[in-house]
Parts: sequence; C-alpha cells; structure tokens
Amino acid sequence: MKKYVLSFCFFCIMFSLSACGKNEDIINHYEGRELVIGVIGEFPMIHDADKNHATFKPLDTNQLLEKGFEDGLDAVFINKKFLDTVAENKYTDIFNDTDVAFVFIDSVVMSQTFLDKDVPYNKGFPNDSGWYLQGYYNDDKFATTLYNDQPTDKNIKNAYARMFELIEDKVK
Repeated sequence: MKKYVLSFCFFCIMFSLSACGKNEDIINHYEGRELVIGVIGEFPMIHDADKNHATFKPLDTNQLLEKGFEDGLDAVFINKKFLDTVAENKYTDIFNDTDVAFVFIDSVVMSQTFLDKDVPYNKGFPNDSGWYLQGYYNDDKFATTLYNDQPTDKNIKNAYARMFELIEDKVK
C-alpha cells in the first residue's frame, strides 16, 4: 500500500511540475480601450489582435522638446537606440512634468536614470531586474519582463500586451 501512495505522490508532483512549463504557450492579448502611442524609433512588434487596440504614431527626440507633443497620446515608447539621447538633461523635465506615460525599451539602466539630471546614461543605475519594458507616469514606475528572459517574438509581443494593460490602468 505504501508503494502505491508513494507512486501516487510522485505522479502528482510530476504532473504539477509539468504544468509549470506551459507558460511558454500562453499568448497575452490586450483587449482594453484604444491606446495612441508615440514611438521614437521602430514600431514595436505586437500581436495582430493587439493592433485593433493600439495605434502607433512616429515621433523623434526633437519633438519631445516641442510644447504639446503629447496631445492625443497615452504613452511614448522610446527604442533602445535612442535611450542615450533621451537621458540627456534637456529631457529630464519632460519625463517628470508631462502628462503622458513613457516606456523605455530594453534599457540596460533603470528608468530612474532618465529622471535624474545628474546621472548620465553610461553611469546609470543598472537594470539588474531583467525588465524589458520600463514605464514611468506621474511618479509611478512600472515594468514588464520577458518570459524566462528569452527575447523570442512571442515573449516580446506578450510583454507589450502586458504593458498596454499597465498604461490603460495608469493613464485615464
């Protein structure tokens, strides 16, 4: 009898552990209100279903310095290629004083680096958390990671879907 109980326990443990690995098969979709997002750099890769709820508009770093650039936008996504530029002092007040969410994509430094005039990008606070998308809105910081820290197409698209949900929740 003891043998059957141990076998049953072993089976239950193995079954529950195998279920843990199934997260890689999950696809997150954003189904909230339509978001309008300015993008500095390339438009992000998102699930086809999410395209019905997120519209991208191109921006450049100079437009961030123009008054009213944020009109009609819920958020601004900044690609990795432009992070060192937007870490310059002239952008700090924009991040702190503008009523739009900012998302820093695949940054090697924490979002705090962009909010502090005294910290250059190359000496910024290291992103040891593995956050792929780091958001900032009205003194609130939020982030998403990639499943298993793997930058696969599906994981990146899922991270954006989760970020859309966070933006919808924070920007009313």
